[in-house]
Amino acid sequence: MVGSSATSFKLHWSWILWVTGLSPLEYWQRCREVTRQEFEDGRLGLPDLVFFADLDVDTLRRQKAADLTRTRSRHETHILIAPALKCWYRAMPALDPVRVEFRLPVEGVEARLLRLGQRAAGSGSALFDRFMCELEGIRTS
Repeated sequence: MVGSSATSFKLHWSWILWVTGLSPLEYWQRCREVTRQEFEDGRLGLPDLVFFADLDVDTLRRQKAADLTRTRSRHETHILIAPALKCWYRAMPALDPVRVEFRLPVEGVEARLLRLGQRAAGSGSALFDRFMCELEGIRTS
């Protein structure tokens, strides 16, 4: 992710844990409240650009097996939560469709993406509320 004028937020982790049953609803609700306030105050914001590598489970397991430099003790948990993570990032293009790429750049970041620059409005409670609505719509569809 490329940052914006406000620091990019990481609320996806608490949402994913809740959606996958790994944490209670109350944890998600409290994290959402705190993050909304941070958006309202302009201290947190959406990333300017996201690259999402949508890899299948077999590829993820092959990558783990080939990398002997790390233990990756939570690898299976990350595989479990991968569909929820993809759902999170599928909600973001409704706010600005050109800022989420569902692929990794093969030859570096393309000039067209670099020209996007920072989001004009990457923070604020209205943007946060719109994103939460989009997220809920995708989660329940």
